[in-house]
Amino acid sequence: LCDVLILVQNKHYYCHSLVLWCTSVHFRFLFESFSEPFASNKNIECGNSICKKLKFKFELKTSNECWELVLSYIYGYDIIISEHLFDEIFKVANELKFSDLKCELEKILNLKSKNLTSSKFSNLNLNKNN
Repeated sequence: LCDVLILVQNKHYYCHSLVLWCTSVHFRFLFESFSEPFASNKNIECGNSICKKLKFKFELKTSNECWELVLSYIYGYDIIISEHLFDEIFKVANELKFSDLKCELEKILNLKSKNLTSSKFSNLNLNKNN
C-alpha cells in the first residue's frame, strides 16, 4: 500500500515509505522526525480529494523525467540515463541521500570520464523486478 505522495511539477507519485526509508538517509530522517510517525489517522490533500491512506506528502524540485528514473532505480529496475539527465539525477541522489544510486553514478563518472552518451546499469539488489 502506497502511503507517501511525492509531488514533482504538479504530478503525483505514490510511493511506499518503507522503500524510501530503506534507500534514502534523507527520507529516513524525515520519517523518524515526525512526532507521530506513520500515524494512520491523518488525512492528506491529494489535488481535489483527500487521501485517507497517505501518511506523508513531499514536494521535490526536479523534473518528472529525472524523478521517474530515480523511482525506477530504487524499486529495483535497470535504468538508462541519457547525458542530459546525468547531472540532475546525480544532484537528486546526492541531496536526497540515495547512496546506492549515487555510488553507481560515481562509478560511471570514473569509468567514462563524462564521455557519457547512454549508460545502462543495474541496481545491486538481488530481487530484480525485470
